[in-house]
Amino acid sequence: MSKSVYSLVLDDEVVAAADSLAYQRNLSRSALINQLLAEALSCMTPERRNRSVFDAVEKWMQSSGLRVQMMPSESVLSIHSALSYKYNPRIRYAVELYRDSDCIGGELRVGFRSQNQALLQALASFFSVWMELEQAYLGDRFPSGKIPCDVRDGRYRRRFLPLNAAFGCEEFGQAIAEYIRWFDLVLKTYFSELDSPQVLRKTEEAYRSALQNAQFII
Repeated sequence: MSKSVYSLVLDDEVVAAADSLAYQRNLSRSALINQLLAEALSCMTPERRNRSVFDAVEKWMQSSGLRVQMMPSESVLSIHSALSYKYNPRIRYAVELYRDSDCIGGELRVGFRSQNQALLQALASFFSVWMELEQAYLGDRFPSGKIPCDVRDGRYRRRFLPLNAAFGCEEFGQAIAEYIRWFDLVLKTYFSELDSPQVLRKTEEAYRSALQNAQFII
């Protein structure tokens, strides 16, 4: 959606009220006015689209036990999960939606802050296992034949590029929530079996079970 510069004549009281609300929402004056006009005129702006997707993510996360937290940016949603392991680290799932995408798209970043090298090494090993499983089970569903993911600075990144461009906000939000719940379940299975010789088999079984129950693949 393109943007242009326009001149408006507004009452000073209206501008003052708008500035106050913009401050509360961490928006610029122009962004707030654009948002309010879009809502009043039922225009689907990228910001409204993102909010609709995130509302769906929150709804589908309600029974997961994971904590959803809105971020100052309207394009990012943060989800937190606790890992039953040494030092009880907190896992952070950050979902970012692409504002300029022609269709609904975005990415997930997974990681947690820790200085414990054994823990970081175990997480890096899990990321490698997860990427191998995704490639083996889902790689052929993507046009390139390869899952769009990588690991950077100790964090896993997975791009969400819907195979079906007709995905609506509700479906895309549900798909993201499913993927995160799926990832979190398999991650916790891996760490619960970390000292077991069956860790890879148990992790793959958890992955296959979650895959069978998934309604959407993104």
